[in-house]
Amino acid sequence: MYDFTKIKNRADMQQIASFLLYGVCEDEIDVRSPDVRRKAAENLLHRELEKTVPKELQEDVFDTVHHYGAMLEDIYMEIGLCCGIKIRG
Repeated sequence: MYDFTKIKNRADMQQIASFLLYGVCEDEIDVRSPDVRRKAAENLLHRELEKTVPKELQEDVFDTVHHYGAMLEDIYMEIGLCCGIKIRG
């Protein structure tokens, strides 16, 4: 019988998510916490928007992008909960 710990040691949540989203497994695992990764992506977004968006529009654009991201988080949380409930039975 195949031991679950062997699977657990080989698979990481990022790899599983990558496979489910894109059909491929990430070779490199980002060891940072999800919150740290989210903040790093947010900082990159802010830096790029500051370079490309006129100063007078930046706050509106930031708010819109953050709203979009928050809605995606809500949607993916709902999908995850529904999947978890269906898997659980």
